[in-house]
Amino acid sequence: MIYGYDDIVQDLKRLADTRALAHAYLFFGEAGVGKYALATALARYCETGVFDQDGPDLQETHRIDAHELLERDDANKESVGIGSVRELEHFLYQTPIRSPYRIGIIRDAEWLTDQAQNALLKLLEEPPARGVIIVIAQDASVLLPTVASRLQAIHLGIVGESAVLDFLKKYAKIQPSEAQKIARKARGRIGRVITLLAADKGRETAQKLVTACLKRPATPYALKKLADDAVDFMEKKPAYANLFFEELLDALSVDPADAPARRIAVEGIAAIAAYGAHKRLILKKILWAKNSPTSFSSS
Repeated sequence: MIYGYDDIVQDLKRLADTRALAHAYLFFGEAGVGKYALATALARYCETGVFDQDGPDLQETHRIDAHELLERDDANKESVGIGSVRELEHFLYQTPIRSPYRIGIIRDAEWLTDQAQNALLKLLEEPPARGVIIVIAQDASVLLPTVASRLQAIHLGIVGESAVLDFLKKYAKIQPSEAQKIARKARGRIGRVITLLAADKGRETAQKLVTACLKRPATPYALKKLADDAVDFMEKKPAYANLFFEELLDALSVDPADAPARRIAVEGIAAIAAYGAHKRLILKKILWAKNSPTSFSSS
């Protein structure tokens, strides 16, 4: 669902209707604002006339998840993505049947290696006549300048809290107090709102785990057991990790004495997002800072 970007949506629909889409775009903005949803909705509009992320599989769209490629190809990280870019090139040069365009979506492009970006550059320099490439990243500066200069940039900013509350009122059956809480956590990111709503079933468990983690455990074993239970919960669903850490940060924001633990939590969450740092080790460090250092061993 695309919400809060009416002007961008109308411009893209107009360009698609008149077959005037650019050969390459960069959708950039904070995580959770809806970049991938917008790209998928545009592809669906070109193919079916419906501007929506959800629907049947698209036949004229090829997707690359650069972060997933990096995790999968540990043996040769220097060349991660080159093969996928070449597959995309082959796909885009084929004649579309169901749509005026063949569309390639590159998600989390900041994870592409320089070699993969150079392969992409060659495709951008000689774009197929009926191909459209949509590159998705949080920050435009992570791309090689030669690549970024060939992309038409569209920034998706955060929306106001009133827009988030309006979205929740229209599409979510929740109490006003819960809507306010979700709006505060989402920080103007509709995609984040949807993630929080989807994870709502795990919210109570996350809150209980956070409460247990922040109580002083009786033994080092109890501390380790809490960390293990929390990580087991986070690994059930991708959204649960975000849910747990958000509840943890909220809880650590109440007492000024918890500032050291909160700082470690913020740094740890950033490390997990940036390079997949080990959740269990990060959580142990947080709990160690929250509790007496003498009561815990990192072993």
